[in-house]
Amino acid sequence: MNRYLGRLIVLEGLDGAGTTSQAEHLLAFFQKSQMPCHKTAQPSKRAIGQLIRQCLQGHVDAPAPLAMNFLFAADREDHLSSEILPKLEQGIHVICDRYVLSSLVYQQVAGVSRKDIISANQHAYRPDLTILLDVSAHTAAERRSHRLLAPELYEKDVFLEQAAKLYRKEAEALQAEGQSIAIIDGNQTMEEVTESIKQAIGPYFS
Repeated sequence: MNRYLGRLIVLEGLDGAGTTSQAEHLLAFFQKSQMPCHKTAQPSKRAIGQLIRQCLQGHVDAPAPLAMNFLFAADREDHLSSEILPKLEQGIHVICDRYVLSSLVYQQVAGVSRKDIISANQHAYRPDLTILLDVSAHTAAERRSHRLLAPELYEKDVFLEQAAKLYRKEAEALQAEGQSIAIIDGNQTMEEVTESIKQAIGPYFS
């Protein structure tokens, strides 16, 4: 049971699923409802997160997959202790764009064993709700094509096709373990996805 006054809501999905846009919409919804809320993302903006982003963007050579797995886990712990948990303690709800589920998917596709990913993240705080925007690899690729940014380390079609299949599998595995997971059809329009998210979080703020 959550020992904090604030709740941690995580948005997950493929690159191009719309997690960043939906995080903004959810923040606006909280603010309109006059509920204190803070939006953040992983990798974080702190030192380890910045290093990861440099690796993803190709500015520095990315280490081996297992080392990347440890970097993501280390950034997550640092992000939790420095930003997320202090907000929750203050009764501020936190929306996080990506969390452990992303590591379970992307790092496995990169070649890291599920056991090693689980081990590296064993101390991660459990979200109150994880929302997976479940989209096809084709839809995600179409949406990414409109960006004016160079593809990042994991933004390769074959890689993301595998990731798309694994996202639902891992989300369902977490559900079976007792975690609160809402799987939403991310192929809907942005407005429809936003409404589906509002319905999913309703029971947690009633």
